[in-house]
Amino acid sequence: YILQMHQLQSNIDDLQEILRHQSQLSSQAINAVAMMGIQQKEQYLEESHEYFMEILKIKEKEAIEAIQSVAAMAAATNLQREKDKMACITTGVTETNNIH
Repeated sequence: YILQMHQLQSNIDDLQEILRHQSQLSSQAINAVAMMGIQQKEQYLEESHEYFMEILKIKEKEAIEAIQSVAAMAAATNLQREKDKMACITTGVTETNNIH
């Protein structure tokens, strides 16, 4: 009976050791999955950042082109106004000369 109890205690100790080991493996597995999740999140954030930076570059380029286009139109309008003024002055001078 004492021998059986001793054997039983030994089996319980073995089972506890196995459980401890399994628990340790489970923890390691959970940590590994968590680390993979963190790495994937970091990679996703990095890729998202790169993607948004590309979009920003495109939008910045579009904005610069739009500003340049508006500036060119404004310059052309100003140039035309100056030409019109010069034409008026020239015409005015010519008309004044014709009157005399």
